[in-house]
Amino acid sequence: MALISKVVEKVRSIRIKDGVNLHCIDDKKFKTTTIGVYIHTPLCAENASKNALLPMVLKRGCKKYPTFDEIEKKLGDLCGAILNCSVVKRGEDHILCFDISTISNRYYVGEENIMLLCGELLFDIILKPMIKDGAFLSEYVESEKKNLCDNIDALVNDKQSYALWRLYEIMCKDEAYGTNDLGTKEGAEAIGPCELYEHYKKLLSESKIDIFVCGNADQTDIDEFSKFIKDAFENVKTTDAPYPSTQIVSTVGEVNNVNEQFDTNQAKLSLGFRVVENVDYPAMLVTNSVWGGGPHSKLFNNVREKLSLAYYAFSRYEKFKNTVLVGMGIETQNYQKAFDETLLQLKNVCDGDFSENELASAKAYIVNMLRSQRDSQYAMLDFHMSSMIRGAADDIESLCEKVEAVSKDEVIKAANAIKLDTVYFLCGKQ
Repeated sequence: MALISKVVEKVRSIRIKDGVNLHCIDDKKFKTTTIGVYIHTPLCAENASKNALLPMVLKRGCKKYPTFDEIEKKLGDLCGAILNCSVVKRGEDHILCFDISTISNRYYVGEENIMLLCGELLFDIILKPMIKDGAFLSEYVESEKKNLCDNIDALVNDKQSYALWRLYEIMCKDEAYGTNDLGTKEGAEAIGPCELYEHYKKLLSESKIDIFVCGNADQTDIDEFSKFIKDAFENVKTTDAPYPSTQIVSTVGEVNNVNEQFDTNQAKLSLGFRVVENVDYPAMLVTNSVWGGGPHSKLFNNVREKLSLAYYAFSRYEKFKNTVLVGMGIETQNYQKAFDETLLQLKNVCDGDFSENELASAKAYIVNMLRSQRDSQYAMLDFHMSSMIRGAADDIESLCEKVEAVSKDEVIKAANAIKLDTVYFLCGKQ
């Protein structure tokens, strides 16, 4: 079974030109094919809003399909293909994401290559935008600026996510990672059509570009698609750029405590930790899982279940930034008890106070989560792209094997490297 998994997950990479690479993940079980284009650029406050706005503007229309209505009609013609344009951050790599998914050629009844047709639409949107007088269309830019500002305003509506974002904004205020992937309203409102177009051209010429194909595609499909991409980028100046690096801070000073009041019924306690020693990635995954990474964990079973100090309690390891955060929803009067119990459970892991059954459950949870990514093409693309960004060569199965091999001593070592840096408490005005 493991051998089959490794064959399925093998990524074959093809160099298109400097800075542009095609990665093919052949998986016969899917009846759809997904194409993803990912443009990597360093995360920074100056450009974050422009990076976030750009996919939204590009999606509005291109030379061949000037309006989004025409793009939607074309998607319908492509068997109801699904198009997504967005931006995410992976560490301090700000990634503009464009992907399209539709039925595999194997099941398409038409005479043409539907994967190639989807690719043509996707690259029309990315490489042939609507331009007037050396700028993006003003009405598209202004409309999408409003939508972006609305999305930024809406961040506060989900208090759980907002509290975690504020934690990192405070904890990493002097690091690029403290920048939200959507940027700021002030940054968005200041963007003009000409400025955005100049930024777009600069991105294409200076950024690393990964193109993925995942699904049931044979060699002929890949050869045709590879030739199409080479033709599409023939007149586009590109650079053999590396992936943007992420600043790793491995020291902590005095714990930073920040309290804020908000209109909320349930208080949110967020704790940010830094990993101050070099610890293997699989060991950190297992350590986080033992401590707070699932319903089997110490935080869930003690802070939430046994002591009823929280409505939810979890820890999350940020592999790109080498940090750990804890998030929980609590009653304001339970702040100190929840805080103390959280650190006590970390100390228990540091002291090796966890059973073989807890260790086995933590590993099984991670392995199940990893293997479940094979059921989603988007998850497969994200896994392999993330591995490339980190410089890791693992496929899903080989990472599972490393997780299963993590020892109790390795977990104890990893837990002792987790040090508290910042505490953020969001409570109601009353």
